[in-house]
Amino acid sequence: MFIKACGPSLTIRKMQALLRRLPFDDPNRPLIENDYGKFYAGFRGEASLVYYLSFLDDKPYLIFHDLRLPIHHHFFQLDYLILSNKFALILEVKNYSGTVYFDPQFDQLIRTTQQDVEETFPDPVSQVEQHRANLLKYLHDQKLSPIPIETLVVFSNPYTQLKTTQGNHKITKKVIHKERFLQSFQVFENKYSKESLTQKSMKKASKTLMKSHTPFDQDLLLKYQVHKETLMRGVHCPLCFTLPMEKLMGKWRCNTCFHQSKDAYIHSIQDYALLIDTEITSKNFRNFLDISSASISTKLLNSMNLSREGQSRSVTYQLKLDE
Repeated sequence: MFIKACGPSLTIRKMQALLRRLPFDDPNRPLIENDYGKFYAGFRGEASLVYYLSFLDDKPYLIFHDLRLPIHHHFFQLDYLILSNKFALILEVKNYSGTVYFDPQFDQLIRTTQQDVEETFPDPVSQVEQHRANLLKYLHDQKLSPIPIETLVVFSNPYTQLKTTQGNHKITKKVIHKERFLQSFQVFENKYSKESLTQKSMKKASKTLMKSHTPFDQDLLLKYQVHKETLMRGVHCPLCFTLPMEKLMGKWRCNTCFHQSKDAYIHSIQDYALLIDTEITSKNFRNFLDISSASISTKLLNSMNLSREGQSRSVTYQLKLDE
């Protein structure tokens, strides 16, 4: 079963919020849209594996998506980790189109697009083997029971053509299309018969992994040199994301798709938490969502049952980032 479900990363959610709030004529927008497209394509590839992973639901497997774990003051990220009482499996997912050639001489991957454009990437097999070494160190550092760890590189696009030199068995054993995942997984099931982890050990490992998970949290305004004053204000439509919605009779109404909502402001305040700060005052809340009344602003904040600090006008509210 999924312990950490498949969902967009914090970086993707921040980029979505930034693109919602950034004016269409902002000179930074093309770069941000291009970067977002790459991140989201990668996530789509990872999400496409959920169908195949769902076939493991009736078996005692723990599945974690997008784990970022610490070792020796650094972090390593796993697209998927599947944990059983007999072995663990790390999946490195690639969503490339065109033809990919694994070059064993220089330990790299060369992709050729349909437009005959060549791009070079690090070898994903070497990447996933490094993840394996990192996970072994992590398990040792956390004093968790050792377990055999297998690795696979999974290409999510069924039309990606995979090539390498003749006799490069490292690639043929470690690289698959997603359609072969269950077949490859069965090979690992057959390989391991000895139980390495007790049920208690698996529960401990699962709890430790989730506690250790540390999402990559980057200030996108700083990265793309966007001033927060540039961001568009107001409540965005939770359906079509148009800004701003109009406040009418206790509701917000979208003048583009005509959706009406009493709590659309909750979706919008997530943009503030993602882009600016997870602490907010009533004044900043009012300014960011373009609410004219201070009393309404305070009333809406109080209705969200947020933790608060301070007294009177110095009160700050603690915002939570939705998972």
